[in-house]
Amino acid sequence: MADAGPEVGTYSYMNRELTAMYNEPLQSLWPKALNAVKKLQLTFRKKEIDALGGTIEARRSDTTLVRIRLTPVAKGDTSISVRVGMWGDRQKSELVHNAIRDEL
Repeated sequence: MADAGPEVGTYSYMNRELTAMYNEPLQSLWPKALNAVKKLQLTFRKKEIDALGGTIEARRSDTTLVRIRLTPVAKGDTSISVRVGMWGDRQKSELVHNAIRDEL
């Protein structure tokens, strides 16, 4: 990766997701996001990817749902949105983004 890292994410209270732009293509980020979920010791429920994007759904040990959506937005860039729980949890979503960034 040529750049210093992903841009800072912004938290949207409308959809309760923390979204950040990553300077890597979807196909490169997908395995890194999967590794981050494993390192956080989350249990996979769903892993789906195609040319239009990918979705990872996992559960925390307390059964809280964690949803990660990867969306290609420009050549070489990918938007990742994280939502933890039904109402969203900014701090826990930041932890998921940090785990993904650690994989870069």
